[in-house]
Amino acid sequence: MRSLALILSALVWLSGCDMPSLSAIAALHKVDPMTTDPAALRLAVFHPSYVSVDPSGLSFTGTLKATESQPEDSFSFHMIPAKRGPAETRLESHVPEGDVLTVFRIAPDRLNAFRAFRETSEGGARHGSLSVNVTPCLSTGAVPEDLFISVHILTAELTDYAELVGRTDVAKQLTPEQVSQAFVTCE
Repeated sequence: MRSLALILSALVWLSGCDMPSLSAIAALHKVDPMTTDPAALRLAVFHPSYVSVDPSGLSFTGTLKATESQPEDSFSFHMIPAKRGPAETRLESHVPEGDVLTVFRIAPDRLNAFRAFRETSEGGARHGSLSVNVTPCLSTGAVPEDLFISVHILTAELTDYAELVGRTDVAKQLTPEQVSQAFVTCE
């Protein structure tokens, strides 16, 4: 399956494009992924209206690096669309014209698995990464010249969403071949 990986911790291919604002960095400083309540975790994506996200193709993946005593560990957690609350209503007022807001959360049946994954990190001493794998599709059938997205996160420690990836033109950051591989045509 083709997927576009939005790396949340390192934000590998997007981090050099647009860094989070200073206010977002200050807000994220309050968040510890090893202690935050996974039930409160929300990811919000601003994306063009011609892009759709198939919820069955969306997963949150954690990878812990190998140590001398432990092999590399990786766990995936299915994400599902989330209901909108007050924080989403406030965030929606910032959606650029022509874009839509899509919000996701970890599926309730995977919350205990997420907590167990955190316990294997040896109290945060084991480093790793978190990523979101998305299977997006384009209703236009052709890769557009501009493909702006932004990614935001909400946790129990935050009152409002913090920006992880500012409005970034994915079409300009990837080659046309990479974009066509990452974005399939909607059926």
